[in-house]
Amino acid sequence: MPTLHRFGIVSVRMYADDHRPPYVHIVALDFQVLVRISDLTVIAGEARPAQIVEMIAWARGHRESLALKWAEPNERDRYAEEDSAARRRSDTGRAVDDLTCALVYRQGELD
Repeated sequence: MPTLHRFGIVSVRMYADDHRPPYVHIVALDFQVLVRISDLTVIAGEARPAQIVEMIAWARGHRESLALKWAEPNERDRYAEEDSAARRRSDTGRAVDDLTCALVYRQGELD
C-alpha cells in the first residue's frame, strides 16, 4: 500500500498482509518504527520522540480511517483463508462419505 501521509522526509506507510495488531510504519532515512493504531504506541523500532511527534499527532486525528485502511487488505485475506479452510473441510467430508459408500457397496458384494 502506498504512503498514507508525509511530513518532509518522514512518511506513514501501511502494507498489505501485515500481522496483527493493526499498525502503521513511520519511516524516514535513519529510522523506522511500527505504531499500533489503537493506542498509538510504538511497538517496534526506535526513534527519538521529536522525530515522530508530528506523525503521531496526525495519526491521532486519523485513527479511525487508519484502522479501516488496515482492515481492507488484511481482513479480506483472513476471510479468504477461512473460506478456503471451510472448503477443505467440506471436501474432506465428501471424500469420507464417498469412501464409506464404496465400502458399504463392496461389503454388499461380498455377502
